[in-house]
Amino acid sequence: IDNSGSITPDILKKEKKAANEFIDNVALNPENKIGLVIFSMSGTLMSPLTDNFSYLKTVVNNIPPSQGGTCIACGIDIASKQIESSSRTDAKRLIVLLSDGIATYPPPEAAAQRASVDAVNRSFTTNKIVYYTIGFLGSNYVIGGRAAKVNEPFMKQTATSTGGKYFFAPTADNLSTVFKHVGTATPYK
Repeated sequence: IDNSGSITPDILKKEKKAANEFIDNVALNPENKIGLVIFSMSGTLMSPLTDNFSYLKTVVNNIPPSQGGTCIACGIDIASKQIESSSRTDAKRLIVLLSDGIATYPPPEAAAQRASVDAVNRSFTTNKIVYYTIGFLGSNYVIGGRAAKVNEPFMKQTATSTGGKYFFAPTADNLSTVFKHVGTATPYK
């Protein structure tokens, strides 16, 4: 989950609500495990893969607000390593990436974006991790005086190049609906 400086407290609150609903969907199959990584200028493993879904919801509810840039590659690398070290051999290896897809850290932005693409490619090649990406923040959201948009080419490429799907949430209010779609499109095991 992206909790960089562009994520307002209101958006973070909606991210948490949608993530908790997603956890409820994942919990329908007791064989499932889910973990949580947040990222801003670095990535943080908030919870390793677990089937303790009530604990994970508590962790989600305690995601702190952040400031600073967006190091998508940091989050991907941590999640990928967690899946590699903890996943059952028969499990579907899946990352749900919730972000605007605009990598800004470490600067310059072009290098940060390239690092994100490289991290996705590495995790897919090495661990066959499939990505379901959720692009959010509509064009009416303003960062630094300019309208922010989702980097849809990156988010779509990340999903389709790994056999996953891309979903768009034009506003934070749409996150719950999109997470439900991800839940129905995701072949949990």
